[in-house]
Amino acid sequence: MIFLSYLGKMVLCSGILFSYYWLFLRNQRFHHYNRFYLLGTLLLSIILPLFKIPVFNEETGALNQVAYQTARVVTLQPLSQQAAAPQAEQASSWFTLSNAIWLLYSTGVLILLVILGRSLWYIRKISNRYGYEAVEELKIYQTREPGTPFSFFRSIFWSEELPFTSPQGQQVFRHELFHVHEKHSADILLAELITAAAWFNPFFYLIKKELKTIHEFLADQYAASESDRYEYAELLVQQVMTSRKLSIAHHFFQNQLKRRIAMITQLNQSQYGYWSRVMVLPILVVLFFSVSLHAQERKRDKGNTERTAANAKPEAPVVTQEIYDEIKKSSQVVVGEVLGLPVAKFRELIHNEGSELDVSLVTNWWVIEVEKRDKKYKSYAKLPEVQKGFERALVENIAEQKYLLIKKMNKMQSPEYKSRLPREVEMQLLEEYVKGLEEEGLNLFPQLNEIKNNQP
Repeated sequence: MIFLSYLGKMVLCSGILFSYYWLFLRNQRFHHYNRFYLLGTLLLSIILPLFKIPVFNEETGALNQVAYQTARVVTLQPLSQQAAAPQAEQASSWFTLSNAIWLLYSTGVLILLVILGRSLWYIRKISNRYGYEAVEELKIYQTREPGTPFSFFRSIFWSEELPFTSPQGQQVFRHELFHVHEKHSADILLAELITAAAWFNPFFYLIKKELKTIHEFLADQYAASESDRYEYAELLVQQVMTSRKLSIAHHFFQNQLKRRIAMITQLNQSQYGYWSRVMVLPILVVLFFSVSLHAQERKRDKGNTERTAANAKPEAPVVTQEIYDEIKKSSQVVVGEVLGLPVAKFRELIHNEGSELDVSLVTNWWVIEVEKRDKKYKSYAKLPEVQKGFERALVENIAEQKYLLIKKMNKMQSPEYKSRLPREVEMQLLEEYVKGLEEEGLNLFPQLNEIKNNQP
C-alpha cells in the first residue's frame, strides 16, 4: 500500500506540473526556462513523494486541526491485517496479487530498457563502421546511414549526401553543434531512464516528447541567428523526409515542423510571459505540502510512558532487584500449587512437548499473580528502564508471538485438544494476548469467541 501511495503521488505531481506547462508555458519562447522546467518536473515527480512530514492530531489549535484533516485526505492508511491460518498459507505462496504486480512492472521496465539498449548499440555499431574526424573534443562521422545527420553527446553523424560546405550544410552543422555544446543528449538519456522506470506514467512520455521539441527550438534559434530565418524555415520544409530516427539521438529533420517554423519566424518578438514563469512557485509549495503531509496518530502508550512514570507517585517505595526476585519466586510457588508442579519443571515439560506459547502463558500467569499479591511489583514495573525493557521485548518478539498464538488457537479448535493449564486461567491469559496483538493490527477475537463457545 505504501508503494502504491508513492506511485499515485508521483503520477499526481507529474500531471499537475505538466498541465501547468501545457496551459501557460508551451509554445512560449523562453526555451531555456522550459527545458529546465521539464527536467525539474521529471525529477520533482520522483523526489517529492519521498518526503514525509507527520501531522499529529492535537486537540488544541484550529490551524493544526485544518492541517491534520487536510493530511488525512492525501494519506493512504495501511490495510488492516487479516488473521489466522489462511493468511499464513497465502503468504507462503508465490501466486499473489503483489507478486503479479511486481512481475508486470518488471516486464515493462525490461522491455523499455531493451529498446534503449538497441538504440545505443546501433550508435556504437555505426561509430565502429565509419571513421571520424576529430575537431578538438568533437567527433564527426561521414556516413551513408538513413536518418543522418544527427548528434549524440560529442559525436555528429553526418550524411555524405549533404555537402558540408554548402550554406544548407553549414546551417545543419550549427544546429547539431548546438545540441552537442548544450549536452541535450544527457537530458534525453535521463528522460529515457526515468520513463523506463515509471513506464506506467503517461505524463512522462509527454514530458519527454516536449523536451525533445524544446531542444529543437533552441538549436533552430542558434542555427538561424546568423542567416535569414525564412531561408532556414524553407530548408526545414525542403529537407523533411521519412527516415529512421533514434529516440535518444537529435536529428535535424525532426517532427513538430509546424511548431519549429512558428518559433523561427517569431524570433524578434519580445514578450516573455514573466508571470507565467513566476506563478509556478506557489503551485510547487502547495504541491509539496499536499504530497508530503502525512496524518498520524500519536502512540499514547509508548509516547507517554516515560512522562507518566516520571510524574506519577509510586504506590510504595521502589524495590531493589533482590526483593523483586523474591517476589517472583513467591508468585511461582502460588502458580506451582495450582499446577501441581514447580513452575520451572512445568515450563520445561510443556516446552519439550512443543507447546511454545504455553511457556509464555505460564510466565505471564505468575506475573499476574505478582501484581495481585504485591503492590511493590507495580512500583517496580513503572520504572522507565523497566518499561523500556518491556517495550523492547514486545517489539523483538511480536512476530513470533503472533505465529504461536495463531498456531495454538488453531489447535484449540480441534476436538482432540487437551490443555495442560486450568481452563479458566488459559482463557484469561489468551484474552490478554489477543488484546495486546489487537493493537498491532491483528484481530483474533472472533476465533477466541468461537473457542469459548465450542470448548466445554
